[in-house]
Amino acid sequence: MIVQQSIKAGWDLPDKIKNAPSLLPGLELYYNGFLDLQASRQMGFGAGPIWWKTIQEYCEHMELDVEQTEAMHQHVKAMDTVYLKDLAKKNK
Repeated sequence: MIVQQSIKAGWDLPDKIKNAPSLLPGLELYYNGFLDLQASRQMGFGAGPIWWKTIQEYCEHMELDVEQTEAMHQHVKAMDTVYLKDLAKKNK
């Protein structure tokens, strides 16, 4: 809807849409999982990693099979590592 409105009005797309990651078919499951799990992060003196147990509980809730569960752990951990490194750079 935002894209359609922007085109109709002749506006530039918002940066978050313009720079959105492109995903191969099927990978949106893991990206959406990462976004859903962001809120479970431990906060204190800074953002902590998403815990293994939290990812596992999410997979069980979503009724993912064994392969999807393993992939969810791998993808979420990889995205989380990049997210935390980027956050650390911004906080310097």
